[in-house]
Amino acid sequence: ILDATEDITRKLEISQNKNIESGVEVSYFNLKESKIKELSAIAESFKNVDKSQITEFTDNKGEKFILGFEKLMDYNLWDNNKINSDKLYIVSIIPEEEVLTVQNKINDEITKSSNQTLLFLIIVSLLFAFISILCAVWYALQNTKQIRVISQGLNQVGKKNFNSSIDIISKDELGNLAKTFNYMTGEISEAYNKLENYA
Repeated sequence: ILDATEDITRKLEISQNKNIESGVEVSYFNLKESKIKELSAIAESFKNVDKSQITEFTDNKGEKFILGFEKLMDYNLWDNNKINSDKLYIVSIIPEEEVLTVQNKINDEITKSSNQTLLFLIIVSLLFAFISILCAVWYALQNTKQIRVISQGLNQVGKKNFNSSIDIISKDELGNLAKTFNYMTGEISEAYNKLENYA
């Protein structure tokens, strides 16, 4: 590890190493030298890994960590007249408690968003249902209005009021029926008046 905070080095129980190469002092931390056996075993397996991996380990105090590492590149080092091949990895070590905290926050946000979406869908569905019912009632009232007017006219004829006529509201078959009804009541009224005059 090329760089790590004091807190991480203490938790991982690793110490800083220094190396002078070509007149340049390089400081690094070696996970293989960790006093945490599980971590040093994981670090030992790095040399066989060519893709990213995530694993867990527990330190000597029982705290759990999540370790993610990914191979960054292969490189060659010139060391005392010979070339050594090695690999460079990016390593991230996160306490499991932090991961769980973030995971719980994400789950809470997902639940909150899901509940808001569900509430929105319920409100929209109820609104559409209400509008559909209003349209159905309006349509039914409009289509039955002519029938109700004809029914009232029939009641008037039943009471021997032959002079009543009904309004023609629709322009369909019911409207034609209303016209015919008005014509018939007019004829009946005329015939009834003639009958009364002869009697």
